[in-house]
Amino acid sequence: MKVKFKPEDFYVEEILKEGIIQDNGSYSVYKVTKKEKDTLFVMYDMARQLKVDRDMFSSCGLKDKYSVSVQYIAIKGRNFKRFIDGDGWKAEFIGFTSEPLRPKFIYRNFFKIVLRDIHPDELKDYEENILRISTLGFPNYFDEQRFGSARHFADDDENPENLIDFIGKRILKGDFEGALKIHFQAVSDHTRSRVKKFKKVMRENWGNWAECLVHAQDRNDFKVLRYLIRRPNDFKGAFTQIDMRLARLYLEVYQNFIFNKILATYIKERFEKFYLFPYVVDKFVFPIVKSQDEIILMKNLKIPLPCKEAQIPPELKDVYLRILKEEGVRLEDFDTGMSYVNFVKAERNAWEKPEDIRWKAEDDEFHNNMKKLELSFFLKPGVFATIFIKNITPLLPISYTEKKPIPIIYTKDGKEISIQRKSEDSQQERKKVIILSRSTS
Repeated sequence: MKVKFKPEDFYVEEILKEGIIQDNGSYSVYKVTKKEKDTLFVMYDMARQLKVDRDMFSSCGLKDKYSVSVQYIAIKGRNFKRFIDGDGWKAEFIGFTSEPLRPKFIYRNFFKIVLRDIHPDELKDYEENILRISTLGFPNYFDEQRFGSARHFADDDENPENLIDFIGKRILKGDFEGALKIHFQAVSDHTRSRVKKFKKVMRENWGNWAECLVHAQDRNDFKVLRYLIRRPNDFKGAFTQIDMRLARLYLEVYQNFIFNKILATYIKERFEKFYLFPYVVDKFVFPIVKSQDEIILMKNLKIPLPCKEAQIPPELKDVYLRILKEEGVRLEDFDTGMSYVNFVKAERNAWEKPEDIRWKAEDDEFHNNMKKLELSFFLKPGVFATIFIKNITPLLPISYTEKKPIPIIYTKDGKEISIQRKSEDSQQERKKVIILSRSTS
């Protein structure tokens, strides 16, 4: 099965709460349609065209880059152009708000998603899973696109070469130089070639800020490097020069990672039957749920993101503190001491349900003799549609306890691997995996 085979196969639109858009206010609101562009890129491009500072922009959230997305962006001020457009995006002025846009202003996100390359024999499994999830819901993980800033990175001989590193964890430990090294040097499989060249320069010339500045390409990088030229060893001050939205995201990503580990561990200890689904920084644990009775506690459970003020629910305390200990951190460590940016205080539902699910199956015009499923549904803000998709994908539950780990089921570049494993009745079954990429092959 393939999702995001084409950008048009993954459509998401923000539905704002009533009364958010007004006839008057100090912030101009634009309805933005974008294709294969991330939200920060669009805001930067809008700022460049309008010749205003990027700090004047706000949005309700960051929408998936590899999609067609409709969302809202606000700019502090009035009397801007009614229509603006750029490479892969267009924006139309629709009204005002009296304050910056925030995630709490979203009522729901609406999705239209096409799943392709489905074998006809699998359609029944998909439909049964859709009906089950629509009734029982699914674990509310942050999905792997959230972890784009986590990198395989090591900057000293004591670290393994493929260590997954988080800028947020470096900041938590007070290692601002290490955080900047990841920001400037680490690459991923999706890093563009020209950006890789600049990061190579940063690795080879670390500390020679003037030489690095010559090769900089982004206005924010100019800002950080100019600061380092004036104050070569003030890495904490240099970090504050990073765009506030990006800096905040760096911190939140580490909190999101710990949330996922807590939820995964809690599910493994509560449910006898589950399967593991590897992602870029860890493994999701999806329980095999048959009835409402099994998830009564899960449906009302809220997990606080780690921060100084976090109030841990009693039923989670053992798991929560164990995960923090494994990470070598404490709740009181989650404080940057900076007014510029800090770890967020928030809690997140452990369990969610999609709303108004509709689907139909048709022949897949891009894959001979295969089917496609066209789905539409609503999700609450912050809930990942790709986690819902993972839960409806037929998977063989081969892991009943931690002592039976699942094998790796896809390669680093996202290609499917067929895995043969004997089930309890000794019959061979093929494991199916989801391909979350924009591959067209």
